[in-house]
Amino acid sequence: MSIVPSSSQDSYNLNTVQTTNKLKDLICRKKSLESEGDVIVKELITQPEEGIPPMGVNTPLIDSEGYPRADIDIYRARLLRKRFAEIKTDLKQITKQIEQGLADISSPDSTENEKAEMASRREPKPKPKFDPITKKWVVKNWDGTMAGVQGGENRNFDNLTSQPLLALEEVSSLSLSDQNAVQIRPQNDVQNRRPEELPQPFAVIDEVNPNSPAQSAGLIKGDLIVKFGSLDYSNHRNLQALAKAVADAAAKQSGIPVTLLRPSNEATRNSMCRNSKVTISIYPKIWDGHGMLGCHIQKMSE
Repeated sequence: MSIVPSSSQDSYNLNTVQTTNKLKDLICRKKSLESEGDVIVKELITQPEEGIPPMGVNTPLIDSEGYPRADIDIYRARLLRKRFAEIKTDLKQITKQIEQGLADISSPDSTENEKAEMASRREPKPKPKFDPITKKWVVKNWDGTMAGVQGGENRNFDNLTSQPLLALEEVSSLSLSDQNAVQIRPQNDVQNRRPEELPQPFAVIDEVNPNSPAQSAGLIKGDLIVKFGSLDYSNHRNLQALAKAVADAAAKQSGIPVTLLRPSNEATRNSMCRNSKVTISIYPKIWDGHGMLGCHIQKMSE
């Protein structure tokens, strides 16, 4: 998976290839260590044919009188236990490196984006303004949206006269004072929309690589993402949260449910009236191509 915007796509692709190759080596090493550890544990806990107790992973190597056990190979037991402890330590370090590599592939610019967000949050906030539409005082969020009124996350604090059009069923969820202030879509527009087609997409799939996890899951070019796991247009944080969800799912080897609006053809990509709703599950993983999904996801413009 790759995410737009990015000012250095070529550099990102090179870093992604290098990180992917490193991850493959780490995963191979992790599997090798796990196999070696399984063999050691099996030898330590397997009871000898003579019926004597096994060496054990952490059981005492002395008898009830405090002498070294005479029924087992003490040197062998200590050697195996020492190696098993080393394997556990190495596995912890490798697991951390794999998790970090997965996060780097999913969101190569996450650190810079987070710094930019923190800088924006720390900037002095402007004074509250009176919203002529809802007749309420509102304040500015760090991302330029409004706080203080319902639906303010979809409006621009610097342009209080703009108001997103709402369907009748959306207006019914507002307070009485807000219902009198919002603009309502024409009735024929509401009638042309089925209820399941109303969710707002926040990203678009503009490329799907062959033989990728995205293609295996059924993603196609032009799909509009409405929900990605628990994420939607209100909480994806400029796609950073989506990248983190991909990395977490890859680390856990779990799937992510994705709800899409699929245009009937390329010409109607932006026509919500002619989209069909599709739900799939995608399993992020390391594969032969770039990223862990094998598709290009771009944030939709406002």
